[in-house]
Amino acid sequence: TDRSPNPEVISISTQVLQPLETKSRLLQLDGDGDYVRIQRSDKLSLANTVTLECWLNRGTHDQWELIVGNGGGWSNKGYHIMSSPQGGVRFELQSETTKSILDSNTIIDDQWYHIAATYNGNTMSIYINGYLDVSMEHLNGMNSQETDLGIAFGLYSSYDGSYFEGQIDEVRVWNIARSEEEIRASMNQPLVGTES
Repeated sequence: TDRSPNPEVISISTQVLQPLETKSRLLQLDGDGDYVRIQRSDKLSLANTVTLECWLNRGTHDQWELIVGNGGGWSNKGYHIMSSPQGGVRFELQSETTKSILDSNTIIDDQWYHIAATYNGNTMSIYINGYLDVSMEHLNGMNSQETDLGIAFGLYSSYDGSYFEGQIDEVRVWNIARSEEEIRASMNQPLVGTES
């Protein structure tokens, strides 16, 4: 076999996933009591369908940490996504009578991910970087919520003292269950305010 004395150089290009405009608008949380609270709004009190989206760069953690939600938890009707101590993302729905929990695969600390959780009235799903990770049936709805929508922890007494550490960006709450294609098509695009 004839081998060339000059090795061949192969160029590889990669796509680094990160949120839009990372330098100016992300929420940096140190895990020491910081959170954002948005006062209750009928527009955020969803009963039948929801999509929660955000970019997430989670720091080191060893506890449950709320990412975004309205109600949920062990006693409040509603919906939320959390970071689990085992390294995954949890999507919870709490109706009047039933709580449903859906856990994703592990995500790596200190790395950006796009997270989306949807509920279409029948199925709960978690998408990571625009692709379906896990789904399950939930037929009991969410009911209207009475608590505030919060970003990061510190809002629910059942998780007192458990605050998110890391960065959150581009949080989006939709009153529809967006499809995998819709999530993937817009996750790297800024919203213009006319979306429905």
